[in-house]
Amino acid sequence: MAKEQIAASQSALELAQGASNFLEQIWKKLNIGDPISTSVTYLYPKSQMKTTRIYRLPSLRRHLPSNKIDLPTGNNFQILNIFDLDTGVDYVNTSVRREENKVVIDPTKLPSSSDRFMIITLNDVDRALLRAMVDLRVSEVASREEKDKERHWIVAAIKDENLLRAFYKDATLEDVDVNVGIKVDRYYSTVLRDVDNPLIRLMRANQNIFQGIDQNRRSLERVGRKARERIIKNEMKPTKENIFDALARLCLPQMFRNYISVDNPNFAYIDARRSESLMTLGNITIPIPSGMTVTIYTTLRLAESAQKGYLVFDRGFFCEDVEKILRSHFRM
Repeated sequence: MAKEQIAASQSALELAQGASNFLEQIWKKLNIGDPISTSVTYLYPKSQMKTTRIYRLPSLRRHLPSNKIDLPTGNNFQILNIFDLDTGVDYVNTSVRREENKVVIDPTKLPSSSDRFMIITLNDVDRALLRAMVDLRVSEVASREEKDKERHWIVAAIKDENLLRAFYKDATLEDVDVNVGIKVDRYYSTVLRDVDNPLIRLMRANQNIFQGIDQNRRSLERVGRKARERIIKNEMKPTKENIFDALARLCLPQMFRNYISVDNPNFAYIDARRSESLMTLGNITIPIPSGMTVTIYTTLRLAESAQKGYLVFDRGFFCEDVEKILRSHFRM
């Protein structure tokens, strides 16, 4: 094993040990009964750790602490729920309150008629720990074996299962996000590069007008205006909608998901973000994004520590919608 891998493994172990030690201090102070089971869920994007612990309380409540228990609030620690497993009632609002620099729990507020309670807590963890736990991979070059499909191979996996098993029997990583980049400008341009595309001719006419004005070249400005008037009169359909707004709307998250599918049901589409850069055709800049980043989530468990599959972009469907927008604005 390379020195870098050994160092990364040691660092991950130290971070995991620190997170475990923090909670052990909480449980030691709590001390309200016998723990039956403990499960941990790491909320990946939020860098948080949710812990669920089931306690069996002593039948003779005199063995419970009679005083209120003060718990630290470091790492944004909080108690989310205290469920009575016999009735399903949550007693967190009656038995827990937050004061300055501490969380206070009053065990005497728990009903004496029940003996099993599930306590759910939440606290922050170091983002570096979660990065050390997870291996995310996306193919650098998309497969284009199918005519109208672009396929991206993706993998999300727990790097070292033993790292988690050293501390917990049951551990889950929720909402592990994988980002896939798609260059949509190549598909816009597939349609727009048509030599007789009226939108491109209109943009070139406008470009000639602006250049003619800036450079004081009246002949160039005159040529541009005539071409623009001819296209608007003979080829444009009457519409109040801006064609560039319509084209860019295809890249709104709720619209773009229509072109995305994943062959593994354990991956879920969450979002699609536009790139900051705009697409260009030659020396013409078009106000639509040059690329999109698709975010999908998955859940990893010790029992199922890896998820893999293909994210598919339906470029054929996307190009069809670009063509439909052009036809709705121009007589083609």
